[in-house]
Amino acid sequence: MLGDGIDERQLKQWRIDADAGDEQAQLSLGQYYLKIAQLDEDPQANAKLGVSFLIKSSKQGSEDATELLMDCLGNELGQYIFS
Repeated sequence: MLGDGIDERQLKQWRIDADAGDEQAQLSLGQYYLKIAQLDEDPQANAKLGVSFLIKSSKQGSEDATELLMDCLGNELGQYIFS
């Protein structure tokens, strides 16, 4: 079992689906990695990863991902994604 009650099998499936362009899987991974970052598990790397998945989901029209990105911007979470 990984952080936030997510098991390895679920995480792997989300990654497969996200890589295939699944908007919901990208959103789920973004949320997962942001949660892990907030638990102080390599916060900078996990926040960057979470934001990158949220950007992908948002570009496909996910309003939830867009709202989370705005929250990240306000909290300066994952702000150095492009560095």
